Amino acid sequence: MHRRDFLAAAAMAGLSTPAHAFEREGERRNPVLLAGQPVATLDPHGRMDWTTCMVRDAVYDALARHEGDPAAVVPALAESWSVSGDGLTWTFQLAANARFHNGDPVDAEAARASWVRALAQPGTAWMLRDHLVGAGITAPDPRTLVLALRLPLAALPGYLPHVAIINPRQVPAGDPAWLHTHTA
Repeated sequence: MHRRDFLAAAAMAGLSTPAHAFEREGERRNPVLLAGQPVATLDPHGRMDWTTCMVRDAVYDALARHEGDPAAVVPALAESWSVSGDGLTWTFQLAANARFHNGDPVDAEAARASWVRALAQPGTAWMLRDHLVGAGITAPDPRTLVLALRLPLAALPGYLPHVAIINPRQVPAGDPAWLHTHTA
């Protein structure tokens, strides 16, 4: 899905005055979500501002999600997870029936690639870098994701809903900016 198609659909579905759905910057039209803040990127890992998070949560799923009031972290793409006694190894069992919008399975390799990518970006996972590095993220089988932390992090469940799982098979190799204007 192209950025303009997604944003045009969002503007028609959710905004009562489509004329205010875009902010002009020269010839470029920047989409705006209700609060008057332009959508700078569709990359779910690139930023942690309000509009990026709103788009991320509308387009992508994560291992877990927030539910209820007060919010609790509940399984989403991960059916369940367990933690080793020392708090360093988190093992997630992914839902067998999860699919991306194009029909590809949401497998542990997609989750692994998403977490590795998120750690390398300036947005979503910056707060995890002292505890987790890309080499500590493995996919031993198609339904199992393992996060091997360097230091225990009791707050990890609170971060799970913020790391979107993308379909790495849709992102062109060697084009890190592709997700700025596309969804996967």
